[in-house]
Amino acid sequence: MSQIGAVQADSKARVERELVALRDLATATRRFDRAGFEELSSAEFRARIAPAVLKLGELTRHVVGRLQAIYDVNVDDDGELSDAPPPDEVSDTLFVARLQLSQAMEEIGRNSERNDHWDLVAQCNRLRGMIVSVGAVIGRAVCSREGLSSENGINGGDVRQALLIRRIYTAVYAVVFAVRDPPPARIRERLTAIEDLMRQVLDSNLAQLIRVNDRVQLRRLQARMREWLDSGVAAHLDDGAHLWQDASAVAEMMVQINNRQELIEHDRQHVRVLLGRFAAAEDQDSVSPDVIELISALRGRDRELDTALGQLEELLLNRLVPQLRAVLERL
Repeated sequence: MSQIGAVQADSKARVERELVALRDLATATRRFDRAGFEELSSAEFRARIAPAVLKLGELTRHVVGRLQAIYDVNVDDDGELSDAPPPDEVSDTLFVARLQLSQAMEEIGRNSERNDHWDLVAQCNRLRGMIVSVGAVIGRAVCSREGLSSENGINGGDVRQALLIRRIYTAVYAVVFAVRDPPPARIRERLTAIEDLMRQVLDSNLAQLIRVNDRVQLRRLQARMREWLDSGVAAHLDDGAHLWQDASAVAEMMVQINNRQELIEHDRQHVRVLLGRFAAAEDQDSVSPDVIELISALRGRDRELDTALGQLEELLLNRLVPQLRAVLERL
């Protein structure tokens, strides 16, 4: 191997080691989602969780700095930045990632002593999400540049998990807006249905898939609804109407999950595949199982599309039920 080849191989090995380090840090950071740390007291959170998240942020920043030293001649081995602009896309990605991590950590450090508990939870969760996101973005950029397998990068957005979360959020949205602007006579009925679904979601294993900030909002809203429902004071219908408005705002916020890049890429690919299948199909009425699966994976992307999917499912059921009954009679 030539001297230049040896240097290139050594550089690629260093890059792979740093990507593994980012992947391990992202894995460690994700574990906080399963810890349910929003249920801890303020004192416990400040003593245990906030310092741990800050440490993970600092370690991630160090790894990003080491990658900068590899790719950017304007950064030394300690990750110190010069005033010169980054020379290419990968360096630019690393520069922005390190800057964002630093800003998020400084914000927590400034406010950790005087912050409202839930504000601190939200700030730590933003940093937690940033660590995972930074690893994903850097992993994709570096793997593309180096011609590495995507396995060496970080799957920052687990598409299957994102699709499942979208299903959950879409279900919440559907229940909240089953009746838009419900009249006073139906407020209790609607809040009962919404509170029941929220309780089921939060009590299930699926809750651990939901972002901490979203879980906090759902828990707060569900507790307020439960308190209002248990009060039994029908005269406070204005409070119930305000609760429904708050629920609608949370539901609208949750469906913004569609702005996540991995879902945009997933849905764009599925739509293109479906359009290609339909364009090539000789019989437009024939729907193969794989096409149905592709269509189902788009649920939650678009309200009008969801309505059309619901009509398609109803049509299929109307066709299948008589046939299934006939089969049952023959068995």
